[in-house]
Amino acid sequence: MASNSTKPGPGRIRCALALVAVIAAGTSCGAGEETHAWRAPDVLLISVDTVRADHLTTYGYARETTPRIAELARDSMVFERAYAPTPHTLPSHGSLFTGRYPISHGLVKRGTVLSPDVPTLAELLSAHGYHTAGFVNAYFLSPEFGFSRGFEHYDFAHDIDAFRDADATNADILSWISGIEEEPLFLFAHFFDPHSDWDHLPYEAPADFSDRFVGDPPDSFRAGNGEVWASMYLALLNREKIPVSAAARRHLADLYDAGLAYTDDRVGMLLEALESRGRLERTIIILTSDHGEEFQDHGRMLHTQNYEELMRVPLFVSLPEMRGRAGPSCRGREEGVSVQPGRALGLVQHVDFLPTLAECIGFPAPERVQGTSFLSAVFGGATKREAVYFDTVGNSQRGILRADGWKLIEWRRPSKKRLYHLETDPAEQQDRSTRHPELVATLTAQLEAHLAEVGAADGAADEISVPEHVHQALEALGYVRDEAED
Repeated sequence: MASNSTKPGPGRIRCALALVAVIAAGTSCGAGEETHAWRAPDVLLISVDTVRADHLTTYGYARETTPRIAELARDSMVFERAYAPTPHTLPSHGSLFTGRYPISHGLVKRGTVLSPDVPTLAELLSAHGYHTAGFVNAYFLSPEFGFSRGFEHYDFAHDIDAFRDADATNADILSWISGIEEEPLFLFAHFFDPHSDWDHLPYEAPADFSDRFVGDPPDSFRAGNGEVWASMYLALLNREKIPVSAAARRHLADLYDAGLAYTDDRVGMLLEALESRGRLERTIIILTSDHGEEFQDHGRMLHTQNYEELMRVPLFVSLPEMRGRAGPSCRGREEGVSVQPGRALGLVQHVDFLPTLAECIGFPAPERVQGTSFLSAVFGGATKREAVYFDTVGNSQRGILRADGWKLIEWRRPSKKRLYHLETDPAEQQDRSTRHPELVATLTAQLEAHLAEVGAADGAADEISVPEHVHQALEALGYVRDEAED
């Protein structure tokens, strides 16, 4: 693993200390004193890679895969309709950290690097007095793609060359934080364990979790073909359009559930350890994922399409007040006002996270941020979104989901469109495009207007050379696609 620690210069330290002093005094530049004391909260952002919301206990899954995360959910605002903008790690996290859609922040293909003209959440928080640290476990979150910008400490482990599991990630986080007393703190913790594996089985977990969730494989199950295995084999099924039996699909889901349960347990352990060290007293906890996973629900494996099993992700926001701590945690909110856990039913998307946190902490979001704050929904109000939008690497698929449940997915190669009504068909099994051509036209126009509005990326994003063995692994995950592939 690699660690990237950057010490700020004296000028930045003085500026940060001045900002912290302003925050602690409950004032803002050019404004009068607030009517209540307010201190900037710590922020813990947990991203668990490759989590489809419908496999979590909190979202009604029949198996108890995530009891520890469910404990957090009981002290959170749970967002029922949270969506990633794309089913890929690099552009999805790019949207989470910039508040922009992929075609705007520019991380839309392998090798692209975030433009220095696009500010990141870590940079913004650092400029407003936060100490920042990230612990990440995926190649596409490496410093070379620009994700370390704004982090004073960035601990990166390569998922292909030197995988770091949740136990080791927790150990590194707790070792680092034991020497940190400064606040406020922004901590980004990324777990990669539910993601498909590179060796042996497509998904793997420690034996005590596999024993609980995974039985003997059916006769029809294959983990490889003698030449390629695990993720590479699942990619082969996609390329060759090879269907697998229902029993084999169920076994794959069992393997995935075991890895999800292991990660859930370790996320719970991390929260317990931070709690015992007094690090959660004034901490806003957010848990989400970058995308889901598919088991030929719609003909493919891994994560390459815009269906619900890939785009709908978990999102929990837990304010200290929801856990019985003193508030207010968000600037401008009245002290003593009850803040209750609950469930929010409106649409939200990754691009909304940055403006939401900016509103809570009290700094302006950058001009070209394309998300909308959902802070009102955290406090029990409504979300403001009328639609969410999707695309895939290479823009081979794109889509739109409106608040009324109508969803359009458009393929570009070959050209085709599918229309679904999620209120009556949540599994997206009934294409209604031929029955409602006028609605298809309306949604297509709305999608085109959105793409024109968000525009192209700022500046010319640099590109890096990707090693061949990494290139092959990325191809397995759908990041390198055949232009003719549908």
